[in-house]
Amino acid sequence: MLLKDKVLLVTGASSGIGRAIALVGAREGARVVVSDVQADGGEETAALVRAQGGQALFVPCDVGNPADCEALVQRTVQQYGRLDVACNNAGIGGPQAPTADYPLDGWAQVININLSGVFYGMKYQIAAMLQGGGGSVVNIASILGAVAFPRPPPTPPPSTACWG
Repeated sequence: MLLKDKVLLVTGASSGIGRAIALVGAREGARVVVSDVQADGGEETAALVRAQGGQALFVPCDVGNPADCEALVQRTVQQYGRLDVACNNAGIGGPQAPTADYPLDGWAQVININLSGVFYGMKYQIAAMLQGGGGSVVNIASILGAVAFPRPPPTPPPSTACWG
């Protein structure tokens, strides 16, 4: 029970890696806040956590919107009284096109979600953790943050930070 009595917030938790993190976190004893822009998947993840005996709350959040990120952390603290662990997992792949043909709006969306979204989350998560005496932040990036692929232009990986 590595996370017994801890509060874990996971963005991008409606499916895939985010859902797996939420489920494992709950099995390790955390109360889990599931977040995503996909409400159906997010509610399903929260229901899966509860079905295995855990505590979960779904809070919709567009990580590219700073006000949503702030509201997500506020709701977490309101529900559970603290925030101990945040996993910034939300991300998008963006359009598949060579750099010269890459749409500018697609680039802006990728940067907003994959880079700015991590910053927005950490800004509010760290403040809440400091009020609670500390915590840990885990930022996840796809392979596209580290290696080149033939179609999309490279995007900078978010920094990985753990502190406690």
